[in-house]
Amino acid sequence: MVSIGQNARRRRVFFLALSTVAVIALAFFAIWAIGELRCRSQMTTGPNFPGSDCGYHLTTAPEAFRYAIDEGSQRLLYLSGGTAIAPEQIRLVWDGSVVAVRPTVVLEADRNIDVCRNQPPRDARWWSADVNDDIARAIRASDPRVRLEGMIAGQWTVLRVHDSGCLWHGHG
Repeated sequence: MVSIGQNARRRRVFFLALSTVAVIALAFFAIWAIGELRCRSQMTTGPNFPGSDCGYHLTTAPEAFRYAIDEGSQRLLYLSGGTAIAPEQIRLVWDGSVVAVRPTVVLEADRNIDVCRNQPPRDARWWSADVNDDIARAIRASDPRVRLEGMIAGQWTVLRVHDSGCLWHGHG
């Protein structure tokens, strides 16, 4: 038979264990939240901290790219992604018409270009072009009137573009 004292002791041990788990969970959440806030602040105004993985989804496919759009007076679309071998050119198609065709730049370790400011290059290729407000909104909304295509293996292939989460505020 269990005495009243043993039941009280078991309840105290149970509540002590439960409160310990709760404190550990709260500490974990607090550390995670601090990291998320640091990443979020890097994504909006920069500068980012070199070596940060905030917002990065490294691409291994020639048609996968990350983008950022400059919100300054000179509206520019930045792309980073692909592979070392492709695509060599990217074109921007708006409402059925080709707006821009430009070659991509191969990123090397000594170049400090990325869609997120002050980050070392994480991807193989870089591309940028002027865009107007309508195109910028359409890209953000995944509007089918706008598409980016890359020259891969001799044919134009629709690129898969992902928002990097980084916002530029003025060129430079």
